[in-house]
Amino acid sequence: MAIDIAFKSQIKSWLLQTLGSSVPEARHTSAQVVAKVASIDVPRKQWPELIGHLLNNMTQQDSAVGLKQSTLKTLGYVCEEISVPDLQQDEVNFVLTAVIRGMELAENSSEVRLAATRTLFNALEFAQKNFEKEKDQTYIMKTICQTALSKEIDVRQAAFECLASIASTYYSVLGTYMQALFELTTIAL
Repeated sequence: MAIDIAFKSQIKSWLLQTLGSSVPEARHTSAQVVAKVASIDVPRKQWPELIGHLLNNMTQQDSAVGLKQSTLKTLGYVCEEISVPDLQQDEVNFVLTAVIRGMELAENSSEVRLAATRTLFNALEFAQKNFEKEKDQTYIMKTICQTALSKEIDVRQAAFECLASIASTYYSVLGTYMQALFELTTIAL
């Protein structure tokens, strides 16, 4: 079924605008629909501006908590829907940048930190090249370890889920972090 390109662009624009809705259900639904459209258009290189737009939602100083949260959920859903080869490395870096910023303690909203941590879980598959670079690897691991100390139980649990995924996917990089992971586990118990 062919859809007029201009009409398709308008639909995408409306979906992205809805991520900032004041209605949580609309934001959630929009995030899911954006991911489904992305599952078709991103592999075909028909939505090259998507990741940049979502990153912009996260980096604007005046972005509302709901917009950040729905943007992060969208990124997580997109990562579930597409394959690693569908994103260029710079797009992966943009996704990881948005997610890590959302996880940092400077982010005052626990809802945003939770969404970011859950999104990282979905994005870890895309981070192989980042885990091959010591600087990137250290930054990601440091952020996850700090998040695993969160006061919010659900945020802490999501961080440990990320650590478990890293252990199964990138086990070879964990040697440097074993003492810190032991201490985190001991504290969690």
